[in-house]
Amino acid sequence: MYTTTTMFIPLVAFALGYCLTQINGCLVAAVNRLLVHRKLDWLLGLLFAASSSAVLLLFISKAEISLFSMPSHVSIDASLAAGGVLLGLGALVNGACMLGSIAEIGKGNYHFTFTLLGVLIAMLLFPLSLSIGPIEIFQTHAKDTNGIKNHVFFGLFAIAFIWGLVKLIYQQKYQMFFLLGAGVFGGLLFSANPTWSYTSVLGKLICTRSVCEFSEQDVSAIMVFLGAMLGMYLKNVFCARFSFRLAIRNFLGGILMGFGAIMIPGGNDSLLLWAMPGNAIYGVAALFIAVVTIAIGVFLEQNYKLLTMEKSND
Repeated sequence: MYTTTTMFIPLVAFALGYCLTQINGCLVAAVNRLLVHRKLDWLLGLLFAASSSAVLLLFISKAEISLFSMPSHVSIDASLAAGGVLLGLGALVNGACMLGSIAEIGKGNYHFTFTLLGVLIAMLLFPLSLSIGPIEIFQTHAKDTNGIKNHVFFGLFAIAFIWGLVKLIYQQKYQMFFLLGAGVFGGLLFSANPTWSYTSVLGKLICTRSVCEFSEQDVSAIMVFLGAMLGMYLKNVFCARFSFRLAIRNFLGGILMGFGAIMIPGGNDSLLLWAMPGNAIYGVAALFIAVVTIAIGVFLEQNYKLLTMEKSND
């Protein structure tokens, strides 16, 4: 029997997938744009999406809606730092972060499905994955929002949110509308069902060994891809293609990101759209480490290209 929740979550996941195809939601692409083209707009756009989720989560916390929950606190230690590095390195190897991979599959780049396979293999190989499980990874609780730290967090998010609204209303930047949607839908999904994402579903598959134990909510992991495909189809950029060479790269990147998501715990999707907006300091720390890792990789890649070009000219 379908309840309001189990019908609601897949629909919101579908809408999130659609929004992700209308924005520049990949951390790798955003960092590359900053370092190569000296433009900060894509990173600011992701911050606006996170701030949109923060506004929603604040409302949920104040309203004390029992259906929703906030992210738990996770210790900032060596495991989290290593996880952030692996998450960033994996995104570089993969050519896209976890959110970016959803958009790529939506485009028809089916070699990115090997990213999911890599995440699954990482969960099978990592010795802690069987004991941690997806419930521990996404443990939640109702959280006090009255601390000084939380006020500082929300103040910064409020500035980013207002900036995005100004862009949307007065400058008519239509992408801001979809960034707003990505933040709201992402916040709704993670707060209503923290185990909605495909990384969580893969973890469930390992822990339960059976798809029969999946709830109707896990359909969201499929719906997000269907929404992405519809978005790309309507943009007339959907084109089914597959590259075995790129599939190997995606597979290796997925393994690294899978290890990182287990060690943090959580992938860049949950960090950006739930942990960080939910004032969980570990989300900021892990995402910062991942972004710095990506930046170092992009910087080294650009310098390597310049050196090879100089040698070829000589």
